[in-house]
Amino acid sequence: MKSLIRVALLLVLMAGTSPAQGLHSREEALQQAFPEAEHIEAIHLYLTATQRQAYERVTGTASDTSLYTFYIGYLEGRRLGIAAIESAPVRTQPATLLVVLNPDLSVCFVEVLAFFEPSEYSPSPRWLGQFAGRSGVMDLRLGKDLHGITGATLTTQAVLRQVRRTTAMAAFLPGEN
Repeated sequence: MKSLIRVALLLVLMAGTSPAQGLHSREEALQQAFPEAEHIEAIHLYLTATQRQAYERVTGTASDTSLYTFYIGYLEGRRLGIAAIESAPVRTQPATLLVVLNPDLSVCFVEVLAFFEPSEYSPSPRWLGQFAGRSGVMDLRLGKDLHGITGATLTTQAVLRQVRRTTAMAAFLPGEN
């Protein structure tokens, strides 16, 4: 009986120290991406074989999917920007990012929506701020163009990969070619 109580107590204590951070709903994230939008349209992009090859040439990596969802905010018929919500593994656990692009496909901002690795590896808002206003993200290099995070190299690499992927995929949206 004492063992059962110890296990229950341990589970309660562990639940209070969950490494997950953020945990915003999709609606909350999109409201943050486009606070002044009259409406937000979901666009499901399905890459053709030719587009997949072009994506792989640009990014230097294979695409693990041909389907990608973007959200485009509009105000008075004008495109405010493009957002994507994407999850990808950091080390063993996923991180979900909101990547918001300006109409010219430069980065507006990046935010962590959920992070399931230990919190000390989570990128800070200040670190994520390095992406704001950047175009040409395919050429960004950690340690040169972007500062690293001591002890969180895998996190910085994962975030950069997700931002690159979003930017490369957005170029295939109708009206972007």
